[in-house]
Amino acid sequence: MVRPRQHYSRYARIMYYPQDTPIELGSTHVIPGTQFNQGISDADRAQAIPVDGEAGTVSLTHFDVGHAAGLNTVNQPRHMVKFIYVRAVEPVTPSWNCLSRQWQPPQDVQAPYDLNLTWSHVWDWMCGKRDRYHSFRQKNILSAGKVSQLVEDLNEVQEVNIRLQIIHQIAALSAEATDAIPYLIEMLNTGHQAIRLAAIYTLGIIGQPAVEPLIASLKESGVREEAHSVPQPWNEGAILMDDTAFALTAVGSSAVEALILALDDTSEWTRINVAFALGELDSHAANAVPRLIQCLNDKSHRFVRTVLDALGSICQNVPTFVTDISQFLLKEEPSWEEGLHPGFWAAQDQIRVNAAMALTRLGQDAGAAEDVLIQALDDPCGYVGAFAMDALRRLDSTSSKQAIMSYLEAQRWDESIRQDRLY
Repeated sequence: MVRPRQHYSRYARIMYYPQDTPIELGSTHVIPGTQFNQGISDADRAQAIPVDGEAGTVSLTHFDVGHAAGLNTVNQPRHMVKFIYVRAVEPVTPSWNCLSRQWQPPQDVQAPYDLNLTWSHVWDWMCGKRDRYHSFRQKNILSAGKVSQLVEDLNEVQEVNIRLQIIHQIAALSAEATDAIPYLIEMLNTGHQAIRLAAIYTLGIIGQPAVEPLIASLKESGVREEAHSVPQPWNEGAILMDDTAFALTAVGSSAVEALILALDDTSEWTRINVAFALGELDSHAANAVPRLIQCLNDKSHRFVRTVLDALGSICQNVPTFVTDISQFLLKEEPSWEEGLHPGFWAAQDQIRVNAAMALTRLGQDAGAAEDVLIQALDDPCGYVGAFAMDALRRLDSTSSKQAIMSYLEAQRWDESIRQDRLY
């Protein structure tokens, strides 16, 4: 399943060791914080930590955290079971035993760089706060200085940690830091990972004044990508959205109307990023639903895939688009038969996967799609059938349960008849 990298924790990866897995057995190594990066650098790899443990060890990470198996030096097979969890709805309250909804930097974890602005923003999203800068604002009430001097200092300093301090000071000025917008936009998509990340969320906290310049920058990016048959950041292994899309998401609801207008842009890459940003805004982007439904008629499978994801995340005005989404479980578009990987899915397969996943997220609101979901159980792409089954399970009707039982009965097998079984 191919999907864009995301800053918010919409997907979680759980890794389970069914056997004792010491470092010598090649335990999985993870690189904390890399879910925000556009790529994995040598400096990142140097920060990798082993996740070893006894049989039964379970580790939980953001889906996009860099990870890989370590070196196995004992010539013994290593087994690990990976589970992927997808968040069905936007957070409205903490889903864990939360003692305080105010972000507090952990005392027992040392990060290479201070990204407190980003961490607190994501924390507030996970806590369900409508203002995703609530924690940062509470910690930065006092004026941080004149923006002109801060920008001048920023241009003179090269050391990363000092530059981050200056950017955070600019962020503390919030809407008063409009003069810094052009300089912050220049930092996007280039340079040090921590710097571009801080620039993204500083533009977000500046708010409405940053919207028009960000839209203009995104359109310029779209023009550049039009020179390529496929947008270069769109890699079917890891789709990397433009930093401007994350920044527009970080602005919040005041960016929605400009984003809706930008859905009409002639550049496929611009439209893709706009749809992604609207999806990341969750219910803040409810007003975009009618226009996004119209966008499902586009011929670009990359754009349609992103729109399907966005509708599943926004999850507002649901009755108006359940049928529009469910048709993609049956629709055939000749131009979408192109293979995305040799011997792997075609674009048509990925469209159906995204449609089935969106319907799964809608829960019982997807009731009008029940008959189509039952047909999708037999889809030749196993992921489609799996999501369709989960969507039917969440419908919880008598007919959906019967369909699931019939499907599972047809999938039975007796592992003991295999001579080469692994367990």
